Amino acid sequence: MTIPIAPQEHSNVVTAASIATHNRTNRHPLKGFKIPLSLLITMPFLLSTFGIVGLISWLTFRNGHNAVVHLSNQLHRKVTEQVQDRLRSYLELPYTLNQLNANSFELGQIDINDEQKVQAHFWKQLQSFPHISNIYITNVSGQYFGARRINNKFAVENSIATYMTDNLGRPQTLLMAKNPFNLSDRPWYLSVLETKKNIWSDVYTDPITEEPAITAIKPIHNSSGELQAVLGVSMLLGDINHFLQETRVSNRGQTFIVDPSGKLVATSNLEVPISDRGNKSERIYATQSQDKLTQTVAEWLKSHPEINNNEIQQSVIFFDNEPYFVQVGKLKNDSEFSGLNWRIVVAVPAADFMSQIKENTGSTIMLCLLALSLTTIFGILAARGISRPIAQLSLASQSIANGNLDQKVEYSCVIKELVILANSFNQMIRQMKKSHTRLEEYSHLLMQKVDERTYALQQEILEHENTEAALRESEEKFAKAFRSSPDGMALYSTEAREHIDVNDKWTEITGYSREEAIGSNPTDLNLWIDLEERDLMLEILEREGRIFNYEARFLAKNGRKFTGLISSETIELGGQTFAIYAVKDISDRKIIEESIKESEKKYRDLVESANCIILRWDTSGSICFLNDYGLKFFGYELEEVIGSCVLDTIVSTKSVTGEDLRNMIADICCAPEKYQLNENENICKDGQRVWVTWSNKPIYDDGGKLIEILSVGTDITDRKLAEKELQSAKEVADMANRAKSEFLANMSHELRTPLNGILGYAQILKRSYDPNKHIEGLEIIQRSGEHLLTLLNDILDLSKIEAKKLELNPSEFELPKLLQSITEIFQLQVRAKDVELVYQPLTTLPNNMYGDAKRLRQVLINLFGNAVKFTDRGNVSLFVSAQPYETSSSNSGSEKIYKVRFEIVDTGVGIDPDKLEDIFLPFQQVGDRARRYSGTGLGLPICQKIVEMMGGKLQVKSSLNQGSTFWFEIDLVEVPNQSISLSLDSRTIAGYLGERRKILIVDDRTENRMVLSDLLAPLGFIVAEAIDGYDCLTQAQRFAPDLILLDMVMPNLDGHETTKQLRQLPMFQKTAIVMVSASAFNQDRDLSLEVGCNAFISKPVHPDTLFYTMRSLLNLEWQYEDLVVSDPVPTNEGDRSIDPVMQPLVAPPSCTLEKLLQLVRMGDILAIQDEVLLLQEADSNFIPFANQVLDYARDFQIKRIREFLEAQQQEVLV
Repeated sequence: MTIPIAPQEHSNVVTAASIATHNRTNRHPLKGFKIPLSLLITMPFLLSTFGIVGLISWLTFRNGHNAVVHLSNQLHRKVTEQVQDRLRSYLELPYTLNQLNANSFELGQIDINDEQKVQAHFWKQLQSFPHISNIYITNVSGQYFGARRINNKFAVENSIATYMTDNLGRPQTLLMAKNPFNLSDRPWYLSVLETKKNIWSDVYTDPITEEPAITAIKPIHNSSGELQAVLGVSMLLGDINHFLQETRVSNRGQTFIVDPSGKLVATSNLEVPISDRGNKSERIYATQSQDKLTQTVAEWLKSHPEINNNEIQQSVIFFDNEPYFVQVGKLKNDSEFSGLNWRIVVAVPAADFMSQIKENTGSTIMLCLLALSLTTIFGILAARGISRPIAQLSLASQSIANGNLDQKVEYSCVIKELVILANSFNQMIRQMKKSHTRLEEYSHLLMQKVDERTYALQQEILEHENTEAALRESEEKFAKAFRSSPDGMALYSTEAREHIDVNDKWTEITGYSREEAIGSNPTDLNLWIDLEERDLMLEILEREGRIFNYEARFLAKNGRKFTGLISSETIELGGQTFAIYAVKDISDRKIIEESIKESEKKYRDLVESANCIILRWDTSGSICFLNDYGLKFFGYELEEVIGSCVLDTIVSTKSVTGEDLRNMIADICCAPEKYQLNENENICKDGQRVWVTWSNKPIYDDGGKLIEILSVGTDITDRKLAEKELQSAKEVADMANRAKSEFLANMSHELRTPLNGILGYAQILKRSYDPNKHIEGLEIIQRSGEHLLTLLNDILDLSKIEAKKLELNPSEFELPKLLQSITEIFQLQVRAKDVELVYQPLTTLPNNMYGDAKRLRQVLINLFGNAVKFTDRGNVSLFVSAQPYETSSSNSGSEKIYKVRFEIVDTGVGIDPDKLEDIFLPFQQVGDRARRYSGTGLGLPICQKIVEMMGGKLQVKSSLNQGSTFWFEIDLVEVPNQSISLSLDSRTIAGYLGERRKILIVDDRTENRMVLSDLLAPLGFIVAEAIDGYDCLTQAQRFAPDLILLDMVMPNLDGHETTKQLRQLPMFQKTAIVMVSASAFNQDRDLSLEVGCNAFISKPVHPDTLFYTMRSLLNLEWQYEDLVVSDPVPTNEGDRSIDPVMQPLVAPPSCTLEKLLQLVRMGDILAIQDEVLLLQEADSNFIPFANQVLDYARDFQIKRIREFLEAQQQEVLV
């Protein structure tokens, strides 16, 4: 319906419409572009629906893809770790078997050279370990023993052959013969020599099964670090293929193992990593595999060498235009897997994981298209229902715009909003008429309000910007403090129960990366060791809203356990509740605390259990502490001493010479940084006086004020008493030292006197060409040498006496002949001094006696010599008597025991009765000075000890200028009459029969080598010389001697060590070695025999002794010159009396035979050898008997020795 409008109003409306039209024209540059309302209503629905559905589909696809990739990575890692674990458990067995076998060999449970036992031991081990294919051992000489598994059967093998075995492991049939085993051709042996450690061999083809195999190799060293043998345990690698197949991720996936050179070790497709090229089997590279996927992945690995430097590397490659997930890991190189740098490769096609996602993506697209179609239809229908009423409103609006305000909209729409819009439109028309008049009134007011509001809005915007800036600054400060905090910080959502963020320190403490931490919680990461501690902390945090310094124990990613302090507080952010917590690692502090506690405990235990006195007292002298040892030492209870004065209770006031407490403290504090030591006499509770050495230390507070004194005391009462005894002993020692000084002066004279004769006549002989002079000079040199040897023997006898090693060696001897020979020795001396020598048996003397003739002779010669030396006129007499007093029975019959008295009487200068006790002290001499210097002062002490060992006592009576009488009585056993002494054949040895023998002489002294060389070379021996032990080892291997004469004391390498090294060489196991030494001690002889010497000869070497020893060791037959038999040549007391010709076998007394039989029953070979050596030293008649026993003993023929001794015993009884 049209409403008429006044002209004026119409004119105004047109003007407004023109302005509106002008504004619209200026506002919309695209003047001709129009959009239908239906399209405008439909398109937003269509676009929003399509966008939302597409976005949801894309997010679904992307999240699914990421989840699949993450799952595949985890699955790959699990497979790699599972393969690593299986490989480690599979490869640990060879190393374990090697170690068990090495222990068995080193403990001596199995002899390394016993082929049958070693093979049986390895055969049994193969029964227990089905994965092991071969176990063997080879020594440095190339001997090879082992056992092998062949197609579920077993074989044993050595260096030259392999034998199949029966069910008991015994060799039966020859399987194959082998070339001799050459260690130098074995690369693994060269590697063991170089590294001296356990190694793995390269993967190789087993020569029998023709399957790939690998060997764990272990060297065995002796105590000196030298390689003794090599152990090996081999296993076939075919089983690895099977468990790789079992662990495949998918049917089209593949898992394989390659070594550092790229060669194939094992694969899940069961491909044999060995190819036959002619008659030789060779391992193939992974790039040469028959499987195309293996080739492709291997080529990719070869082109990416940096992957080999990482523990686990994940990547994607394309094979046949299809993506594959590839993960590369390496076998962890622990000590037992040293050298196995294998790589484990897992490849799986991405399609195996993405197929379901593709199906879901198709479904999503179909749903999107369906939703889009339905939305379009409903949008068009809705647009039509809305556009019709709006078109009517549009026409009415155009009329109003043209100035016609008399408009009314008719409506029949069912849409409530459009009905309300039509009513409102009609009411608007009515209001427009009213408001038009008020528009101008409001215009001015509106502009004023707009200005005010604009200003207020500007202020609000400025305040908002300032607030935002402050907020950003606060956030930056919080983030900076969060990131750079020295404690581990984490923001935790209590509702989602996951970490929102963590700082770097948190990742450093726990070992987890920021990516691993975000989205997870401490329980997922296994950080809590004790879940009860976690629950208690959460309970406190939930109840109080905060927690401070909560101590708990955690487990880091790498397995490290640590103690942490947690502080946490809940905060509200964006309507959500969060907990921010800080973690501080206090593991080091806990360790220090535990160490302090342990140290304090040790200190308390040390103080309480210390084996010394520990005392603390203050500046007033009151005792603050005394440990248990101190209480027991002084006899107090703790309550009795605490608070009492140290001077009255422990320290005697007399011991500090009247000084008061203040002065005593001042002395202790004179050097505060040091312990002050003093010794004083203290008093116990019972009044006993004890000596204590105190170590005093002042203790100051922080202000430098003295508060206490710590005193540590040690009981020195025994030491004080010992010092008194030592003072007395010192006086005695001083006297002995003075006596030794006089002895050294005497020895200087005594030693120089024979040396003067030796050296002097040696020079005379060099200048003289008179043969008579030569003979006379040689006799003087010999007598001087014998005198010098006597002096040395006296000194050695004294050393044996002091060491309690002087022993008697009894044997059978002729007593009258012994006494007659002693008197003949001194005939010339007494005639030169015009003194008569008297020898008178007071009773009939038995002829054959049993005793130590050598020591008895030594005593009588010494006493006779002293008597002759101190007698210038009158006579020197020897009276001997023998009285039987007991009869004993033995295997050889009835034997008489005689009490024999020896008495030496002289008419010399005599001895002061006051000094009779001094003459038996070592180094003591009495008499005038001239006579004293002609002896050593050792003769009488030695004689006294020898007589005491024989069961007697040397006694003396004397007066000055009246002469002296020395006498002693000993028991001697009479033995049955038999010829004891035989004359020695003195024919001169001119040579020997048979092939020429080689002699190596080893001595660092040229003159010693020359003596032996000049003695042996003329007899036809081939002689070589060496200057020390090292030279001996070289010369011996080059010269190959039959006999080695070896000096005991040499520089660089002595005789004993040289003998040990010679005996270790196979070529010198049976070579005769004789130790030639200037030592006369039995322990040196025993040690020489123990290290491997065949005999021992003392210097100076007597030719008869040397010739006899050589004849015994080399089985020589001497050739002699035609000379008359003369008296035997005297030998040194330390040498044996040797008969160079064959002697009849003479058995020792029955008591000696019984003693030897007892040693045989005990099986003591060394003791038997020692006994017969002493026997032949005592009497040369027993040498053939001793040699026979020694020959049996060297070969350990115990039975032959027993039979020989029993036969000799029967002959003696007969």
